[in-house]
Amino acid sequence: MSYQEVVHASAMRKSSGRSICARLVVGEQVRLLSEELGVSEATLFLWKRQALIDAGRAEGVKSFEVDELAQAHRTIADLEAELESVKTVPHAGRRRAGSSRPHGLRPAASARRWGAAQPGGESPSSWRP
Repeated sequence: MSYQEVVHASAMRKSSGRSICARLVVGEQVRLLSEELGVSEATLFLWKRQALIDAGRAEGVKSFEVDELAQAHRTIADLEAELESVKTVPHAGRRRAGSSRPHGLRPAASARRWGAAQPGGESPSSWRP
C-alpha cells in the first residue's frame, strides 16, 4: 500500500466511514466497493472487521477503546517527558543536610513555642540556622 493510498483511505474513512462500514457490514462485496471508492481491498477488509467488532458481531477491541488506550499512552508519554524536564532543573529551595525543610525557613512560632516535632522526626531546635 502506497502513502497516497493510506492518506486517501484515512480521509475517506473520516469523511464517509460510517456509511462505508455500514455497507460492508450488511454484506456488500469488498471488491466492488474497492473499485467504486478507489480504496484497496485490504483496507476495506480491515474496516469491515473493525465495524463488526464495534457492532458486537465479532470479538476484538472496539475502536473507541483503542482511542482511549492511545490517549492514555500519549498522557503517559507527556507525563514522563515532564518528569524528565523537572529532574534536570536545579532545585530552587535546597534543603540543608539532615533537614526536611527548605533552607532559610523557620517553623511557625507555635511550633517553636511548644517544641512540636515536625514530619521527619526533627525537633524545632535542630531547625535554627
